Amino acid sequence: MPRSTCRLSGECDVGCNYGSKNTLDHTYLSAAAHHGADLRTRCEVRGFAPLPDEGYEVRYVVHEEEAEGRRTPTDRLPVHRIACRRLVLAAGTFGTTYLLLRNRAALPGVSGALGTRFCGNGDLLGLLLHATDADGAPRSLRSSTGPVITSAVRVGDTLDEHDGPAGDGAEPAGPARRGFYVEDAGYPAFVDWLAEAAQMPGTTRRMLAFAAHRLRARLGRSPRSNIGRQLSTLLGPAEFSDASLPLLGMGRDVPDGRMSLRNGYLDVDWTTATSLRYFERLRSVMSDLSTELGAEFRDNPLWWSHRVITVHPLGGAPMGRHPGEGVCDSFGEVFGFPGLYVLDGSALPGPVGANPSLTIAAFADRACDRLLDRETAAPRRADGRPPPPAEPRDGDGTAQPDGTGAAERPTALSFTEEMKGYAALDEQDPLRGRERGTQLGQRLAFRLTITTEDAERFVDDPAHPAVATGHVDCDALGGRLPVERGSFNLFTRGDDASARRMLYRLELRDPGGNPVTLAGHKEIRDDPGADVWKDTTTLYVRLLAGHVARQDDEGAPVVGAGVLTIRPDDFAQQMTTFRTDGPHRVRALQRFGQLFLGELWDVYAPGPAREGPR
Repeated sequence: MPRSTCRLSGECDVGCNYGSKNTLDHTYLSAAAHHGADLRTRCEVRGFAPLPDEGYEVRYVVHEEEAEGRRTPTDRLPVHRIACRRLVLAAGTFGTTYLLLRNRAALPGVSGALGTRFCGNGDLLGLLLHATDADGAPRSLRSSTGPVITSAVRVGDTLDEHDGPAGDGAEPAGPARRGFYVEDAGYPAFVDWLAEAAQMPGTTRRMLAFAAHRLRARLGRSPRSNIGRQLSTLLGPAEFSDASLPLLGMGRDVPDGRMSLRNGYLDVDWTTATSLRYFERLRSVMSDLSTELGAEFRDNPLWWSHRVITVHPLGGAPMGRHPGEGVCDSFGEVFGFPGLYVLDGSALPGPVGANPSLTIAAFADRACDRLLDRETAAPRRADGRPPPPAEPRDGDGTAQPDGTGAAERPTALSFTEEMKGYAALDEQDPLRGRERGTQLGQRLAFRLTITTEDAERFVDDPAHPAVATGHVDCDALGGRLPVERGSFNLFTRGDDASARRMLYRLELRDPGGNPVTLAGHKEIRDDPGADVWKDTTTLYVRLLAGHVARQDDEGAPVVGAGVLTIRPDDFAQQMTTFRTDGPHRVRALQRFGQLFLGELWDVYAPGPAREGPR
């Protein structure tokens, strides 16, 4: 494509209309297409997961061009699938982190650093207004002429070689000294027009004066025309825009922000509090520059509440030397997942200081060189086929028709149970998962309706099986997850005749479409002390990768763990939710109550009393 030199239009930050600044479709992407790359636009990735035979499957939807501008239920768009040997995530700091968090259940064992080390590269916007020269006349700064950034002032920090002050009036080097740049911020000429139009008192006065001149000329029928001078007066002297200059600050703020999913949306928890000393030094230098130019320094309005705008978000999937330190290595490959790469700003573990785009480009280019060097390695899944569909499985003891052909329909029984607690990812033990989840504020809860279509069979069957429907709320996995298939077993017996278990198995799917199984149990055992309430209201939970049958639990990867409990008020509410439907409603409730209380008697009653009537 033809290119031209810079025309000093100040349009760099909104896209150059003259071809002197090229986007990726004119550079890397056009070259990739020339060499046979298949570029698919208008595609939105919904999920991805490792394939059984190595490699990855990506699930995406296509937003068709003909649907542009029409309201479309995008959650109903058909899902397309593609398999690959290597998968590169380069959706930007927010996009890549969101995809990794959204598909967290498909990545068991991924580093706990996921979502951490977010920062804004120290970005801060300041404004210089009404600049004047030594005589007090307006100083022309011509912010709309030239590239967006033409010069910068650099203030060093403790990473510089010297140990002394960086300049006159600068504080000595020390742990709290974090360097930065202050740059001029150009903008397109149309912003000048917007700025002038925003000066309402002067604009209104000039408009009234112009209207008065035109009215006198029309009524007086004067042959003299001062239309040029009158138009000039209407436009005004443009002193406000010509004598004003935005300032861009960027540097090394503290990368202590955390990103997570909240109700399915990406949530960023970051504050300027830990970087306040850095920002105050940056504002001080901006104010000094303002004084030198005879201008007024103004903060951007957001700073009044100590908030900032960043155009350089970094972190979320930071690189590190090992999984305890970062999500990926220095070449962007995710620890524990060969062939999965993060190659954008989310991989940076902290602020760059300067504008980070070239640093990110160099990092990605270096990683791609290594990826190509390893091309001779054994391929993972070269056939391009998606994984085979899961084989249908029988439920875990759900009631089935007995084929007796009985004319009378059975009586159904149901109740609703709500449990709440905490869980954490990358924990195998539920108690440790609850402890860490409580520290992180990661809630886990569910609301289930337990239903048996035949209460008599439910009581007589030793497994006491029922169906569970409802939803699970899991902060760590992105919010509310509907139960696709669920089962419940009341008071199952194992090798220990003195103990019972209540079993829960819920098949879920995370926001990225990856299958997850919640496997939980309540341990009913007579330990020292009064523990019947604790045992019947405490559920120990493990989150397993995939939809896992009970017999396969031991070999299934564990995504996380936690503990749920029933609060007394929720238990009281639960007692009001029992429902029956059928010819023997009272008998169904009676037999269920006898079963429940009888099993508790067998476990918790004193030894001799257990041998008597229940």
